[in-house]
Amino acid sequence: MSSVEGDIEQIGAGAPSPEGGLPPLAGLECEVKLEGAPAALDAAFASIEAEKSSQRTLLSIYFDTPGGALWGQRRSLRIRKSQGKYLQTLKWDDESLDQPDTRREIEVRCKASEPEPALFGPDIAAQIEDMTAGAPLVARFSAQFRRKIALAKCGVSIIEAAIDIGQIIDGDRQLPVREIELELKEGEPADLYQFAEQLSAAYNLRLGVLTKSQRGFLLAANEMAGVRKAKSPHISADTRLDDLVGAAITECIDHFVGNWPPLLQSDNRDAIHQLRVSMRRLRSLLAVFHKEIPAPAFFGFRKEARDIASALGMARDTDVFSSTVEKGPFAAVETDGSIEALRAAIEERREEGYGQAHAMLAAPQTTRFVLEMRGFAARRGWREGLDAEHLIALGEPAARFARRTLDRLDRKARKLGRDIEAAEPEDVHKLRIVLKNIRYCAEMFGPLFDERQSVRKYLKSGAHLQDVLGVHNDMAVSKEIVGDLERRSGASCARAAGLVTGWTARGLQHSGESLKDDFRDFKKAERFWR
Repeated sequence: MSSVEGDIEQIGAGAPSPEGGLPPLAGLECEVKLEGAPAALDAAFASIEAEKSSQRTLLSIYFDTPGGALWGQRRSLRIRKSQGKYLQTLKWDDESLDQPDTRREIEVRCKASEPEPALFGPDIAAQIEDMTAGAPLVARFSAQFRRKIALAKCGVSIIEAAIDIGQIIDGDRQLPVREIELELKEGEPADLYQFAEQLSAAYNLRLGVLTKSQRGFLLAANEMAGVRKAKSPHISADTRLDDLVGAAITECIDHFVGNWPPLLQSDNRDAIHQLRVSMRRLRSLLAVFHKEIPAPAFFGFRKEARDIASALGMARDTDVFSSTVEKGPFAAVETDGSIEALRAAIEERREEGYGQAHAMLAAPQTTRFVLEMRGFAARRGWREGLDAEHLIALGEPAARFARRTLDRLDRKARKLGRDIEAAEPEDVHKLRIVLKNIRYCAEMFGPLFDERQSVRKYLKSGAHLQDVLGVHNDMAVSKEIVGDLERRSGASCARAAGLVTGWTARGLQHSGESLKDDFRDFKKAERFWR
């Protein structure tokens, strides 16, 4: 690792020197990254009307134990060197923070490119010692880049825009760095998202979702980004409805954006599934909120979420179909030319579906959607245009709203489930959708009730019923896919297509036999919200 020249970056003003002084305080870093073609990034940065600008060359060395103890706890420790000076920084995620795209950080000056956790103060040093269990801190990778910085205003806020050009280095392996970082220096997060949205729209830039440290640690570990599953937001019994809306929207968008990397890096099948689930959860929650909060923006966001989910449909449906036929009919008979022809058609369809998914993530409107939703949550946009009665209602305990919502959905499910064995396919499909909405709401609203075990039991009671109804839906989708595959392959896969069609009909009949018992078990489950 060679030395570099330039000015040292120091975000934390007044950081103490190693010789003494007050213990450093942990601050917050709220930033958005944008990526795109080199010319587009240059043009976007040049367009910023800056009050002040500068340029510097930076070398960052990232440290961890050989086993990645800090990274496993979502900590990154780096020393940044510039013009013979050093700055030691620790950053970490804090799930208790209400604001997305925000991390905690602490910075101190140091004397050399060797980590000295004691400079962070005794509390932070003790945490690092505990996490590492005394293992040595070694250099894992470095990032070397040229940075141009400009300070700009948006609304009431000051935003630091930095364009970084360089590379992340691990031995003889490198990853290019070419991005614009927008960091909120003071003001409102909503202004940051508005500023990012304007740049993105004007210069066709895409949201960047991995930090340099995340990219570097994945490179050093030779790993792909992991899939992010849905979580419950940080809410409790005293949460108000206004805060519940913001927490729910933020969690859905976090869930969505968190699964971009595994899809882009490896076409991960689970990532496609989670991306789709995130948009379905968002649509469901916006619908139940709109029942009592008539915010016009909910309609537009629901439509965009539906369009995004639809763009993921071909990939996800083909993955499910492929898994079903491989475990079912293809495993039961001897492979022949017809089956191979159908497999080839499935793979062709899968590649087309994943191409649509990649195009969706790359599309400017997807980045705009995410930034709009971030800004909407940050400024509490659902309040806009509401009358006094609805504004007052936003201050009520969220648990009351959750009880009303879950009761209403529960009544609807019970009504649709009457005589379920004789129900028309359309009603069975409606029941499946209602049960999904119940599950999404139960998962999201569960922390409002001090009944964690009851929530888990309730979700488990409906899981098998949803699985059975999911089989019905998958079988119906399979018929459409078989038709598409036959059009792609013609007569060469006719025998295999007939085999799959027969297997599908058999599976549909078999799954229907347990519907009545499964629905009865679901009705008996304790409603935790009561």
